[in-house]
Amino acid sequence: MAFTYAARMPLARDPESGRSRVPSAAEARMQRDSVKGVLRAAFPDTQVQLFSTGLFGTFHCKVLVLRWDDRVRVAVTSANLSEGDWLDTRQVVWAQDFPRRAAGAARGGAPKGTGGAAAGGGDDDFRTQLCRLFSFCRATWPTTGKVPDGASETPVVAAARYAWLDDYDLSGARAKLVVSLPGGYDEHGAGASALAECGLGRLASVVRTAGEWPAAQASAPILVQASSIGNLTPQYVADFAGMCGCARTDGGGLRVTYPTRAQVRARYSEIGFLVLRRKFWDSAEFPKRVFRPAAPNAACRPRSGPYIADHSKVVMRLTTDGGGGDGGGGAGGGGAGAPGPLPAGEQLAAWVYVGSHNLSAAAWGRLVRGGTREWVSNVEAGVVLTTTSPAVRDVWRTRTPMDMAAVRDADYAADYVPYMESALSGGW
Repeated sequence: MAFTYAARMPLARDPESGRSRVPSAAEARMQRDSVKGVLRAAFPDTQVQLFSTGLFGTFHCKVLVLRWDDRVRVAVTSANLSEGDWLDTRQVVWAQDFPRRAAGAARGGAPKGTGGAAAGGGDDDFRTQLCRLFSFCRATWPTTGKVPDGASETPVVAAARYAWLDDYDLSGARAKLVVSLPGGYDEHGAGASALAECGLGRLASVVRTAGEWPAAQASAPILVQASSIGNLTPQYVADFAGMCGCARTDGGGLRVTYPTRAQVRARYSEIGFLVLRRKFWDSAEFPKRVFRPAAPNAACRPRSGPYIADHSKVVMRLTTDGGGGDGGGGAGGGGAGAPGPLPAGEQLAAWVYVGSHNLSAAAWGRLVRGGTREWVSNVEAGVVLTTTSPAVRDVWRTRTPMDMAAVRDADYAADYVPYMESALSGGW
């Protein structure tokens, strides 16, 4: 098993002045070796690959890749690799198995081994995004050898390192990967530096494949569930909603479900992962009116106690357009399977995002220069599911952690007080 772990390198303390300082290369190496020793002691048969995101940003993605003789499974989730996350907390998980190709079979219409996206083909996007994430994290499969600390990861090296993916047919991917990697991205950038390749820009480019919805649906709400809330501003909320396809420029189309202080005190046992800083909430600019109390979906948790909190991260765009067909890409048009309206007032999801992204500029990126450039801090990963099938959308409704109707219909309450980080130290 290969285990990639990112550790935030703590600042060193100067023994004379007592001030914090950036650790030297030697000190950082000692810190990494110490963490590796702990991990190797716990997992003796595991290859440990440790890296740092630097002084800024957080390694927050949760991706599992499992290989068998006949297939590979890719799982994207909101759960960390801990017993508590998988047994005592509600999470979201997307997983799909991809079959092994027959010997010598082509990938994406090109002879096996002839290259990546340049060769074209339906599985290139999924593979490209997966390799971008692996490459940044310096993740390796045990049989490919260890990546030396400090070694450069060029596109050529990365392509060779992940050539084993060519053995599997990824063309049937039923979701689009949405990855965030630290750095700046520009709408005129090329390749991996393009705005459409990362964070909020990637989300916007992906959800466009969900189809062009009727003008009447342009203001349909965007529902968001997250366990951590960043320093939001009205502009950021408007940018986020706009990139999700909502036409409302005031950000009023966004509904964020997050537990209240009373809900946490009355029900929840594990609350350490719920984060909203009081100084953010108390800011005069913080967009309080987009928040709604937690509204758990009872249909998807028949065996889950009401005291267990949600660590899941979900974004969904609602529509009253019923869709048609058996679930492919866009809304389609014409014929017996053409989209048709649902009963009055009923809404299903046009698309759903699940993964590791919380609601923050660090996770999704912050748009600058009139939305032509984006700055991202964190390493995140999620998937977007799109469909035109009402039956599939109805399944989403029963399996989504939040009660869609409750979040959609709830009005902002002036007495809404969210659970805040300071509650951990008794500051209820």
